[in-house]
Amino acid sequence: MVKRLTLLLCLLLSGPVLQARAELPSPVVHYTFDDGDAREVTGSGREGRVHGAAPFRGIRGRSMSFDGQDDFISLGNLDIDSGEMTMMAWMLAYSFRIHDARIISKSTSTAGNDHIFMLSTFDQHGTRLRFRLRTDDGFPTKTFVAPLGHLYAGEWIHVAATYDGRHMRLFKDGVEVGKTSKTGRVAMDPSIPVWIGRNPDGRRPFHGLIDDVRIYDHALSAAQIRTIIEEGNQ
Repeated sequence: MVKRLTLLLCLLLSGPVLQARAELPSPVVHYTFDDGDAREVTGSGREGRVHGAAPFRGIRGRSMSFDGQDDFISLGNLDIDSGEMTMMAWMLAYSFRIHDARIISKSTSTAGNDHIFMLSTFDQHGTRLRFRLRTDDGFPTKTFVAPLGHLYAGEWIHVAATYDGRHMRLFKDGVEVGKTSKTGRVAMDPSIPVWIGRNPDGRRPFHGLIDDVRIYDHALSAAQIRTIIEEGNQ
């Protein structure tokens, strides 16, 4: 009887975890870099094109190493046709000598209003995360810098930016480090490419390792982000 009660208790406690894993949506694109290239693993056919970045040991399997000068990975003209989105990646910066290095960016220049969406680092009283997003709400691209969550070179950090149709949020290692209001559907422009590790105009290069890049057309919750982090740490 005691064994049955113990088993039932274990199942009840593990249920929410199993349910959270089961409810993870499929990403629009997912790049593990485990094969030493930028093939897309969900079967979408959106293969990335590597320019200079080299495979290196990652948080799990392989990552891609960016030299902080001219390396990048192009994902082509990717749009998010949704009122929600999530961008995420593992990163290990060798340095923050470029104070606003791009992790993921869809933009024609470094000017704020020229961005559709972007996740980067930014030096503001210490290095933090920054999220830019344009929607169809009639307002310019919004720039949001996390008020919390300092970033440090030489350590693996999981970074994520989400938008749920009401708020833009930033997460460091699965913990929300700030949010701001925003409405509308994610803006689209098929003429603007998405790059990893550099801005599409050739500036703001990232210096370090980037691994397990995912972009969703859903706003993932903190619990869902932590589930993905736990998978990466296994």
